[in-house]
Amino acid sequence: MPFSNVWDNAVINLYNNKNGNMGSVKRRHYYKNIFNENIVKGRPYLWKNNNRLNLVMLDIRLNKVRRVRNFSTTSKSSDWVLKQVGETSFGWPKRWNSIEDRVFDKQCRLSKLAVDNGLKGLPVQNYQNFLIASLDFRLIAIRKVRGNKGSKTAGVDHVILTNDEEWLNLVEELRNFKNYKSKPVRRLYIPKKHDKMRPLGIPTIFDRAVQSLFKLVTEPITEAFADPNSYGFRKNRNAHQALAKLRAILVSKPGAENIVILNLDIKGFFDNIKHEWILENYPISVKYKHVLHSWLISGVLTNYNLETTNSGVPQGGIISPVISNFVLDGLEKCVEGSIAKITKSKSRVKEYYGTKSGKPVVKRFNIQFVRYADDFVITCRSIYIAKDYIKPAVVTFLKERGVWLSEEKS
Repeated sequence: MPFSNVWDNAVINLYNNKNGNMGSVKRRHYYKNIFNENIVKGRPYLWKNNNRLNLVMLDIRLNKVRRVRNFSTTSKSSDWVLKQVGETSFGWPKRWNSIEDRVFDKQCRLSKLAVDNGLKGLPVQNYQNFLIASLDFRLIAIRKVRGNKGSKTAGVDHVILTNDEEWLNLVEELRNFKNYKSKPVRRLYIPKKHDKMRPLGIPTIFDRAVQSLFKLVTEPITEAFADPNSYGFRKNRNAHQALAKLRAILVSKPGAENIVILNLDIKGFFDNIKHEWILENYPISVKYKHVLHSWLISGVLTNYNLETTNSGVPQGGIISPVISNFVLDGLEKCVEGSIAKITKSKSRVKEYYGTKSGKPVVKRFNIQFVRYADDFVITCRSIYIAKDYIKPAVVTFLKERGVWLSEEKS
């Protein structure tokens, strides 16, 4: 469908920021009226010129045209072409470096906005809404789903995508979440230690893509406020680092045998988190709060029996580790503050690496905290402090989130 001359001039002038003599407000309304009458809001278009296809995102909210990516073409036609992104002429990108760089830069900006304006500041939410509609973020989200080993495993709808065209159609489907409703997850059981079984939820391909997209715009915010000594399911962190941290704390030296180790276990953590607490505190835009709620209450299908989920997050979802980590973020600060009543030392939990006789020395203070997912270890100097101060503070922290300690395993 070719553009008309009016469309041509509008796009060219707006993209190149011409008509500078026109006031910004007047120019904004001028182009807004043209696009509202002739173009569906926020649709991506392919602009073919000089044998190049330039993807242009028309975003009415920001009132500008943004060039997102260039695509080469061998076509000799110079007509203006309007095509959907999901059509095969778009092609599945072969070079991802530039797309990944742009996504990472915007995630860094989102994280800084969260630090400056708070978890749910209005600038943060507006920028989240913009990124969710971004083509770069949708492509990366679907690429992560497609590159996962589980992409060949179907959910309750028994749908598996096999070729580029089907995945590109999914890119276009990740645009409108107004009537989004998550489907139930298919539950499987995988073996774990002591002859026990761990429940694993498998969402549909579309739900996985949606979760992957929203993970890209919420993980930078949660990382900005995460606990310093949390090592589970985070970028560039792993279990080996958690063990190295514990080894440094418990290094063998005079007095180390007096350290009290408090090993606490949360009972059914993933299945008992309050939905109300997640909906109230998780840093997702108000516009898409219903999407998060739909994931939480989607239900579980086990052997053709549908079970409702009134609490907890499904294990196996792409965004579930991010939500779970966010629920426990702040626990380290809570533990540190639990002994504020009995000490005035400002450095009571700070590590100090000094030197003695040319050898590195670790100076251990009153409390140390290490967490990997929902397992955490706390060390202190006295059993009295552990029982009367630290443990009650942890119980109070967890109670607000709907979970509690397992007295048998703690």
